[in-house]
Amino acid sequence: MEKQSLSLFVCPYCHGVLKQTYVHGDFGIVRCMCDEYPIVAGILFLQKNEAMTNRRVVTRIRQKQYAQALFMLLDGTRIQRFLLFCLFYLRFHFRIYISRMRVLQTLRIVSPNASWFRYLLHRDTDAEISATASLLGSFAGQSSIILDIGCGIGHVFEVFQKKHPTFSGRYIGIDKSPSSLLLARLYMDITHFQLISCSVDIGIPLRDSTVSCVVSLDSLAYIHAKKMVIKEVCRVLKTQGIFYILHMYTNSPKTRFWGYGMDPKELKKLLMCDFQSFSFRNIYTSTLQYGLLKQTLDRANYSCVARKL
Repeated sequence: MEKQSLSLFVCPYCHGVLKQTYVHGDFGIVRCMCDEYPIVAGILFLQKNEAMTNRRVVTRIRQKQYAQALFMLLDGTRIQRFLLFCLFYLRFHFRIYISRMRVLQTLRIVSPNASWFRYLLHRDTDAEISATASLLGSFAGQSSIILDIGCGIGHVFEVFQKKHPTFSGRYIGIDKSPSSLLLARLYMDITHFQLISCSVDIGIPLRDSTVSCVVSLDSLAYIHAKKMVIKEVCRVLKTQGIFYILHMYTNSPKTRFWGYGMDPKELKKLLMCDFQSFSFRNIYTSTLQYGLLKQTLDRANYSCVARKL
């Protein structure tokens, strides 16, 4: 990771500055006041857990056991991790390219959660992905920094890059799942794309007033600490920065298994504490792509645009 890029980030636990102490290609180690974190396959892993994964992976990197570090970091079933591990080495060491569609189809077959990979297979053609990429068009300037909370395998950035091929700012994608981020790493041009594995329930690992725009597509409903995350978004946004909350679900029986929804009135109360300008709007139209269930859920969702003044 470039020093210029690393200077944007802080530790989400102690808020200390991150300093790179070791680097070898796409692998490295960064240190803050409280701990050390690994960089694996270009992904900055800023998470702590009971298994001490960050320290175990750091140890593997110090021992130059990069393959073990990658396999240890991935999440999912053992066969999912093995497939992604093999895919990484085929792509970057043997220059063998396997299409993302083939990979997702294979993961759908071997995964106990087949519906999730079926959803990902058609995600890049969803109307909301294209609409989100269009909304971000006003931030396609050279100095813009865009933060995508819950970026998944990078669908929004992929479409955004196609719509704005001259984009030379920085697009930061945050997601809890290292496996999702590895899929993004394999199929994205990461010249302007930075991947961070982190739980925003702990905090957003960025310095104050560094981001031009924050987008949360289909992710805020899955965040428990919504009040804290909204405060964190306000902290990292520059003056006049915009926060797009897209595809937020109401709290109703129809959507109870689609995250922890919130009614617009409740969200408005949270936004009023930190944002002085916001509006609710319906950005997407219903589609028949996923049948009746999708239509029912679309009637129960809404979107919001908030501006920091």
